[in-house]
Amino acid sequence: MTIELEGKMAQLYKGEITVADMDDEELARLQFKAADGTFRGRPANNLPAALVNMMRKELIDRVSEVRRGALKEANETLISVIRDTEAKDADRIKAALALIEREEGKVPDKVELSTGDKGFEMTLTRAVRMRRPTPAAES
Repeated sequence: MTIELEGKMAQLYKGEITVADMDDEELARLQFKAADGTFRGRPANNLPAALVNMMRKELIDRVSEVRRGALKEANETLISVIRDTEAKDADRIKAALALIEREEGKVPDKVELSTGDKGFEMTLTRAVRMRRPTPAAES
């Protein structure tokens, strides 16, 4: 069975355009808009996985770029709340904690340590058993 590609999808497969030429909505829907700017029909369900992955990566990269661009403003906002003497103490503390966690990393709620093997536990268990008095020694 042969499938005839038309429009932008054909251009994409020929290499005339890339996923970078798609807008955010087209990337999110995995579908090109028609010439009038609307979506027609349902998205194709037989796109190659490599193409779908490229489209998703492009969209994630764009969103990440916007987020990175807002980090400076977010930090400045936190700093302005921290320095605002008229702000509630609770709000100033929350802003300070958010800034510290952003810069230094969040302190874990729980820390679990393990040696990875049971050798230490078995040795400790044997030592505890050896110290217990035997019933004959008690009488």
